[in-house]
Amino acid sequence: MPSKPKAAKKSAAPKCEICAGLMILKRVIPAAHIFPELKTYQCRVCGNLRTVEHEAELAIPEVANVAA
Repeated sequence: MPSKPKAAKKSAAPKCEICAGLMILKRVIPAAHIFPELKTYQCRVCGNLRTVEHEAELAIPEVANVAA
């Protein structure tokens, strides 16, 4: 029987890329079958939402997909 994954270490609150305000964890979408766990963060100041698979992705600026 597979063991449960260990809890991630708590890190400092991520900062919003728009206003540099602190973001709070708003929602966790649990892993299901082949889909990974997703975490949604919301900025306290401007309300910006960002959903990531790994918290390390918050340090990378979000790239907008623009059709040319």
